[in-house]
Parts: sequence; structure tokens; C-alpha cells
Amino acid sequence: MKEYVETNNIDLVATNFSLLEVLEDLHDLRNKGAHGEVITKDEYKIVSKYKNLGLFNGISIEKLRLKNGKISPTIDELMEYTDLS
Repeated sequence: MKEYVETNNIDLVATNFSLLEVLEDLHDLRNKGAHGEVITKDEYKIVSKYKNLGLFNGISIEKLRLKNGKISPTIDELMEYTDLS
């Protein structure tokens, strides 16, 4: 997958880090997870770092962008209806 991402210049536009960087950092963890091995605290810190930086949100946004999707109601609509603006 790293090769495909690099060759096709695929990135997550909603994050401030590259998808290739994430794949490189998480490669060993993915292999451990696939084999049912326990991860260390340091490895967990790597996963937590990307979670806190918005990796999963970035993936969701990119998936919606690629599918020309729209989430409804939007954040603005929710704020208007709940009077949080």
C-alpha cells in the first residue's frame, strides 16, 4: 500500500501530515495486529499521536471527498438549529 500511495501521490488533504508518513509509522503495528500480537506502550503512543492529530477524521473527510459525498445536516445547520452560533 505504501508503494501505491507513493506512486500515485495520494494524500489526506484534511491533515497536516502525509499519508505515506502514517503508513510508514504504523507499518509494524499493522503487522503485529494482523498476527494478534500485543503492542507496547511506545507503539500505542504512535497510534494515539495520529488519532489526536485527526487521522481518522482526515480519512473520513477524504473518503467523502472522493465519493463527492455530503454530510447532512452540516455543522453550520446544526449550530443554527441548536442556537449555538
